[in-house]
Amino acid sequence: MALRKALASVLGGFREIAATDQIACDAGAMTVTPTGGAQQSVPDAIAARVLGDANNKVRPSKLDIGSMAANLCPNGDMEEVAGGVPVGWTLLNAVGAGSGISAYTAAAYAGKTSLLLTKATATTSSAVAALGPRMDVTPSIAHGLTFFVAPMAGTTTAGFSVQARYYDKTDALLSVDTRLNNGPVSAGWSEVGLPVTPPTTCAYVRLGFVLSEASTAQYVAIDAVVFQPAFGSVALRDAAITAAKFYAPTRGQFFRALENSGAGRVATVTDAVPSDRGDATNIAFNHTTFVTQAGALAQFVKTTLSLTDAQLAAIITAARSVAE
Repeated sequence: MALRKALASVLGGFREIAATDQIACDAGAMTVTPTGGAQQSVPDAIAARVLGDANNKVRPSKLDIGSMAANLCPNGDMEEVAGGVPVGWTLLNAVGAGSGISAYTAAAYAGKTSLLLTKATATTSSAVAALGPRMDVTPSIAHGLTFFVAPMAGTTTAGFSVQARYYDKTDALLSVDTRLNNGPVSAGWSEVGLPVTPPTTCAYVRLGFVLSEASTAQYVAIDAVVFQPAFGSVALRDAAITAAKFYAPTRGQFFRALENSGAGRVATVTDAVPSDRGDATNIAFNHTTFVTQAGALAQFVKTTLSLTDAQLAAIITAARSVAE
């Protein structure tokens, strides 16, 4: 007791919080106030961990990642990019100069990237479509599709369609289910839910986002694609949670993979690091624990070695399998 009183005196009134005390907590300011006591701040380090967003490495949960119903669409958030295109998404009917698909970073619904589908004015006779990745299904279960779209400048209010394309186990196209035919899109991100039922012989589904307005240039951004069983699911792997989102290679794995990709590359990068220990690049080079493609260390390596996004992505992918 005497020791406790002495500590209380030294620490300026510190005392034990009794069982009868009531605690007032301000979550916004991260403080607690015992009954009759002074307001106390929760340490900044703890507050940062609680309130921080991990530098955008944990994206908003707009894809229902972690919910009871698994998302069957790989890279539905369009965040994984290689060669300037979201991974897993391809162009269907590549006609007309200027028509195509690309990763779009000026606007996104979740995360930092969306898919931009473009149809040039010259494309008058054929539709242009973004074809999604393969999504395996259980034929006996009805599935529900939820996705988000936003028009870019120049997009018309018609000529945008959504397709569910059904394939059998031999990769033959069974049928095309057009669930939104020439549907208008609003001026901002708007959720559209489209329930579909695959044929009983369907083995997998691919989604098609189509622009088909004749003689008109069209642009539409697509993000946060979710394809999931209508009534939830059990024991279905969430395809949206990929290795690239789940973990990043360590600094050691990254540099081993970097050197494996070209002898002398690590030395070149090391020689280019500023000597000022307070410089952001110096800090990133010496103190990065896990390497992500958008991180300061990886981007410094990319610039120094004149790597493309695809080359950098390949090195990071290879780094995950390096044994330290």
